[in-house]
Amino acid sequence: MAEKHAISALSSSCYRCSSDSGDQAKFTKCCLCNRWAHTKCVNLVGIKSENICNVRYLCDVCFTEVSALKKFINDIEEFKSDLKSITAKTDKMMEIVDNKMARMEEISIKVDEATEGLTGH
Repeated sequence: MAEKHAISALSSSCYRCSSDSGDQAKFTKCCLCNRWAHTKCVNLVGIKSENICNVRYLCDVCFTEVSALKKFINDIEEFKSDLKSITAKTDKMMEIVDNKMARMEEISIKVDEATEGLTGH
């Protein structure tokens, strides 16, 4: 959750504009990396300072990384689905091949039985 805190000396500047000026109540921080930013620098100007604590804010860097991670997870899920489909098709094809091989074996045995004892000219 975005937090309204007294900004420490170590993190006292806005990561967007690099300025430490402004009312400390007009700062928010990223809920993942804890980067501080002026609310105006990250387009949170319409939110009252007493409500800023209720806003889950992600900085640009974290938002991009989270978006990329979500896309990666989605791609993995699609790959798993595709792999299941391919596996099912492969299993069906192997069943067909096994049945054909068994049938060929039966025919080969019948041919051997039918030609047993025949001599060539």
